[in-house]
Order: sequence, then C-alpha cells, then structure tokens
Amino acid sequence: MSALSVLVIGDDPVDPDPEISPYRYSLAAHVECLRGNPAFDWLGVIAPAPDLVRTAGTEWQANVAATSVAEAGELPKVDVAVLITAPETRADLIQMLTGVRWVVVEPPLGLGVADSEAFLQLCETNGVTVFVNGGWRADPVIRSLENGGLEERIGRVIGGSGIYGTGLWHTGTLWIDVIQQVLGPVGLVQALDDARHLDDPVEPGDQAAGFAVTVERTTPWGRVVVTGFSHPGRRPLRPHLDLWGEKGRLSLSFEADATRLVVSPDGAPPHSAVAPMAETLAHFYANLAEAVREREAAVCMGDHMLDAERVIEAILESADENGERYHFR
Repeated sequence: MSALSVLVIGDDPVDPDPEISPYRYSLAAHVECLRGNPAFDWLGVIAPAPDLVRTAGTEWQANVAATSVAEAGELPKVDVAVLITAPETRADLIQMLTGVRWVVVEPPLGLGVADSEAFLQLCETNGVTVFVNGGWRADPVIRSLENGGLEERIGRVIGGSGIYGTGLWHTGTLWIDVIQQVLGPVGLVQALDDARHLDDPVEPGDQAAGFAVTVERTTPWGRVVVTGFSHPGRRPLRPHLDLWGEKGRLSLSFEADATRLVVSPDGAPPHSAVAPMAETLAHFYANLAEAVREREAAVCMGDHMLDAERVIEAILESADENGERYHFR
C-alpha cells in the first residue's frame, strides 16, 4: 500500500493544557509526527492557528494550509482525517470529506452515549472507520502490563484506586479505557457519591462523581474492584491509577509530558519506567498505519471508546439512583 494521504483539522486556536488534558496533543505535535512518518503523505492543516498555517504553507509546502474549511476550498483526496475538533462539529466534517476512509478523533466521541452511537453509525454508513486519539493504548509503558506483565510485577491483583482527573467525560473515559485495557472489561459499576456539575468544564456539561467499577476476570484473579475519584479543582492532580497485588504495588501516572510507571515490590526497592508523550504519539501513528493495513495493532477504536462511555453513563445513572449498582455483562 502506498503512503496514506492525511489531513489535520482543528477548531481551537489554543493548545490543550497537558496538566488537565492528558493525551491531548497540540496541532503542531500531530503535524510534526505525521510529517516524519513515511507511512503517511501529509497534505496539510486547517485550523484557526495562523502561525502554524503560515509555516505549513511557506516552509513545509503543504498542499492545504488554511484557517478554516471555507478558506481551504476544494480539497485533494484524503485517506485519513485527523479531527482535533469538538464532538458537535465532526458529523459535518465527515459528510464534507468525500472519500475519506479513516478518521482520528479526540475522546469523547460525543456529548453523551446517544450522540456517540449516532456518530459511529454515521461513519459506518459513509464507510469510515473511527480511531480514537488514544495514545495510551500504544503507550509502551502501559502495554508492558498486558499479557501477564502486570502479574509479573505485583502478582495477583487485589484491588485498585486512583484519580481520574476532573470530568467523567473528559478524563474519566480515558481512565476507564486504561482499566479495561490492563485489567479487563468492566462488569459492574456503582457511584459512591452524588454527581456534581463542574464549573468551566472542558467538555460542555461535564460532571464528576466518585465510583467503583468491578472488573469481571475470567482468569484465576476473579473479580477486581477499582475505585475512582475526581479532583475538585479546575487544576487537578494528575490522573493516576494505583493497583495493589499479592507481591507489591504498582502506580501509573499520566504526567504533563510522560507516562510514568512505578513498581514497589514487597521487600525490594521501587523501580520505574517512563514513556515520553512525544514518543507515545509516534507509536500511535505507527500503529494506526498498521491497523489501516489490517494488521494487528494496539489502537483505540471507536467501539472501545463507546464501551468506556457507556460505563461513564452508567456511573451517572447510578449517582442519580442513590448508588444503585448497574450490571454490564
């Protein structure tokens, strides 16, 4: 297969704040990564970011360099569209990008499960496969915990807890997807307190609540309960996940510029591993190219994120019902 033509489209002139938006990359980071990957033929960028657009057009000789879709005019053939846009704008872009076969979007897919399902249905109708800018699924530190890597470090997992950030939709979706990637599918959820609306949320109408999720293991581990909590401030503690096992403790933190894993075995000094965010984005696009070629690759598909969003919606429903338990599978 020849190189995949790819276009980056953004709708926010302000770069995401890595302190409150883990695994959200700037437009420039996406562009830089794609320009350096021979699997892609980078066409250009459309975004309300005049400096980036000017550089793309004059220094990088991009075919497309515009501050808006209207300004860009007629577009060349696009195989992959990277949509760093708000959920409510994506449907129009999908219908405008005639011939596009794959899109990359930021989580969440929509402003609620119904919106997300409608978006995925629209994409399926138009023959478009959805990937989520889920660098965590390609992150070498997190992937090292798969296929027995977690048990090798701390033995049978007993339970876990952590901070998912502020909003359930903004960072809670990521946190739940990481749990399902590392531990397995969530089978039971329960809110631990009332949901509260956030002041100045990143995702419109986002809420926060403490919760417990039960992972239904088919291995000898049996069930594992993990609790998640928000941070009350706009500037939160960085999201992290702590897991306790029979042989020690493992801490996974999503820092501003890296993912950090610290393993504290019982009776031995702790040791750590770090995956810089820039390298993780490169892994994401390398894996995306493999997935497009129908090879096995570590990527977050639209269905993966929809499953995490259904967990989030169930947490909010449980909060509305005074902590009623919701079974999934």
